[in-house]
Amino acid sequence: MARHHKKSSSLSLFNDGTSSSEESSASSVDELSSLGKNQKSTSKVTNDKKGSGPTRSGREECMHVARWIPRGIDMFVILKDTFRIARYMEAEEAAKTSTESEDEDLKRERKDALSVVTKDAQERHLKTYQRMLFSAPHLRTLIRGRHNRTKLETELNSILSEMQEIIGQIRSEDASHLKPFIGNYAVAQPEVKGLEPPIFSENKKSRARMGVNHPQLAGMLCPVKHVNAYHADPKKVQEQLQNGEIRMNAGAWPALAYPGDPPGVDFDVEDIQEGLLRGHLLKRVLRHIYTSPSSALIDDGELSVMRSGNAKLHGMYKVEAEHIAYALVQSRFGISSHDKWQETDGNYSYRDTYYRTIKAIREPFDEAWAEELLEWWNKTVFGNKRGVLLFDVIDDDKDDDDLILMRKQSAKRAAARVQSAASVIPPVEAEPTGDPDISTVHPSTPTTSTPATSTPATSTPVTSTPATSPPTTSPPPEEIPTLSPQRKSIPKPRPIQPAGTSSSSTPSLASVPPPKPDTPAPTSDKTKKRKSEELEVDGDSDSSLSEAESVPDSPVVSKHGRKGRKKTTTTATKKRKGRK
Repeated sequence: MARHHKKSSSLSLFNDGTSSSEESSASSVDELSSLGKNQKSTSKVTNDKKGSGPTRSGREECMHVARWIPRGIDMFVILKDTFRIARYMEAEEAAKTSTESEDEDLKRERKDALSVVTKDAQERHLKTYQRMLFSAPHLRTLIRGRHNRTKLETELNSILSEMQEIIGQIRSEDASHLKPFIGNYAVAQPEVKGLEPPIFSENKKSRARMGVNHPQLAGMLCPVKHVNAYHADPKKVQEQLQNGEIRMNAGAWPALAYPGDPPGVDFDVEDIQEGLLRGHLLKRVLRHIYTSPSSALIDDGELSVMRSGNAKLHGMYKVEAEHIAYALVQSRFGISSHDKWQETDGNYSYRDTYYRTIKAIREPFDEAWAEELLEWWNKTVFGNKRGVLLFDVIDDDKDDDDLILMRKQSAKRAAARVQSAASVIPPVEAEPTGDPDISTVHPSTPTTSTPATSTPATSTPVTSTPATSPPTTSPPPEEIPTLSPQRKSIPKPRPIQPAGTSSSSTPSLASVPPPKPDTPAPTSDKTKKRKSEELEVDGDSDSSLSEAESVPDSPVVSKHGRKGRKKTTTTATKKRKGRK
């Protein structure tokens, strides 16, 4: 039974799909506050880190984002509703592709919650949810965390409760800060003439005379379709506005949304979008909130120094639809007779006005009109149609901008260098297609290094290797000779030339006669006598002596050869002694 009661109370937040009353917002805050009571100690511990350094904690980061939510994300957001609907939408998409079984009770609860929310409201909630997670990653951590889900959900509810309170405070603060300036912002030329009768922000009686009770302000609140009638007979139309004969609701654009003095004086009923959302009061209020009060009354094109305004504090570098809609709501409320912030003014709903303005810009019937409108606003607020350009150079053709001239001159020099380099490069000649590539070396041919004392490559006889005939065309500057596919035999070493011969002309290998194998080596007289004695004693040693005396192929007798002969002689002497 308790479970059923909890489920029905959670679904009560989605009765109309938009949660259009302030009571719904208050109930959400109360519920979130009750869920976050147990987190007071945790909140204090986290807030103690505030003075530890410039780095914000997760909770402080969320509070910082909360101050920007009404000004740049969603002015009338109810955080708990937005998070519940967006998470239901994510779960619905995940269930379409998941193969796991799902709890039927959770599935039914999700279906019932989404069925009472319109498609436009669902998309708006999802967009706001995604932007908040991007701006405050700590919220994503609380939602995506898998461990200790009960603790994470409790902390999330506590943070959302604090953020909701801050959102309401920011709306009231901005409205209160506009009170001292709204009288000057309302007239087209405050330096020439102010409101008549004048208004005083600190006087409650003076505040009661504002809105439709003031002759000039009534014309600004009047629906633009009736503005011509108001200019023709102000008192009559003012009475019709006061008694409700002319209804003021969010479906009719107020005259203050159009330029002119008085506003809407040039309105064309056949072209409603001409001049829409370009009124002077709207422009001054937006500057006051997002840049600074000192920039509200400056002339168009005159830049004001951005100090610590909300745009700079929250990283706003261009005007978007949410900023224009917020300024329109604050402008309309600023000249009304209400002293405290209210979401409605009779039949007029500020919530509907806010979302209708955003839709008119985000989903326009004329894309060119919406684009031109945003460019006009960015040029009005930031001095450039693209907003604040971070470290960039404008592409406009301005001869007085030295950076633009430097960029153009650099581009000219670069083009000249490319052109001169192209003229120096000679044309590439095409290679002949019929002749073999003379630079290719046969893979089977080994490359051998020739020592410094060997014959130069020019002395190699051409007749020893069958070479391919060179091409008939002119050879390249550095010609590489074609190597023979057959292995060339290495010639035997030649005898060293005597010192007296000239080394200027070296004979070729073909002209050098090979050494004679039967030529005996020169021997001394002692050796001859010993050999003859050995031959007489033993005739069998003739063969060994003759072999010892035989000369090797090399013309120079080595030391090893002489040692071998000595061993042979000793053996023959031993044999002779044994026979005796």
